[in-house]
Amino acid sequence: MGLTLSSIGLGTYLGDDGAAVDAGYEACIAAALGAGVNVFDSAINYRGQKSERAVGRALAKAFAAGRAQEVVDHAESTIEVSGEDYNVFVPILNAFGVIGREEAKLRMTERCCLALENHLSRVPEDARARILLGANYARLGREGDALRELNLAVTLRANEASILYNAACVYCGLNKKVEAMAALSKAWEAGSKDAVWTRRDPDLAMLHGDPEFERLYPEKPNSQISPL
Repeated sequence: MGLTLSSIGLGTYLGDDGAAVDAGYEACIAAALGAGVNVFDSAINYRGQKSERAVGRALAKAFAAGRAQEVVDHAESTIEVSGEDYNVFVPILNAFGVIGREEAKLRMTERCCLALENHLSRVPEDARARILLGANYARLGREGDALRELNLAVTLRANEASILYNAACVYCGLNKKVEAMAALSKAWEAGSKDAVWTRRDPDLAMLHGDPEFERLYPEKPNSQISPL
């Protein structure tokens, strides 16, 4: 089918949640890509989602270096091989965005929605899938559907930082700034306190300048957060 997986992969489970481990993983992933490795293991519970983010940053740099087109070129065969795994769409959607093919990205978003809907018909309790589906609905302008999935995800995992963080992203996508800031504040309370990552996230750009956002996620991450 034109898709080859390396016989060696790289895992990201071990290590504390500090910046040094993040940097180490990003450097290892870059070296692995250069050596032909294309299998990387990560999950939402690896180092409090820090590993997923490190993988994402490393791949984003690779995309920027010209690999995005390679991902797009192999998109169809990758989806075919993946079966019903909705996770395969995430790097593909990112790649379309990097090379500026927005119409193609929207069409792929619709296909991702179908994969997520199919998955949730079998595993309705998957909160991560629901919040991803909500984000995709928001990109497609389906506000009611987006809010439904967001609320279901938060109901399933009311105190999970990653779900609350992504809920804030969905609200921003729907131009609901007040709700987005409320969700992000809860995410911060639940442990999502990485100011560098949060300020860099384009999905949260509309919150920049909000007093509460600037208090929780200051430009200088070492600044002390004063209690309310």
